[in-house]
Amino acid sequence: KRIFSVEVFIPNTQKSILEVYDILGKKVKSLTIEKSIGLKTISLELATLIPGEYILIFKNNTSVIEKKIIKL
Repeated sequence: KRIFSVEVFIPNTQKSILEVYDILGKKVKSLTIEKSIGLKTISLELATLIPGEYILIFKNNTSVIEKKIIKL
């Protein structure tokens, strides 16, 4: 299995979303995080994705974080 983990700080208990986009901008995975606060490690199963470049976007009411990843 290919598991990717990312650490994010969630400042409040409002809903946060972690989305994965392919290099062409198509959303390929989405994960909703609810009622969580503080520094969290979020694990994503990437086994179903083909090798290539992806963009992770974490967003909530106060911030948007983007991270580029490469799946081999």
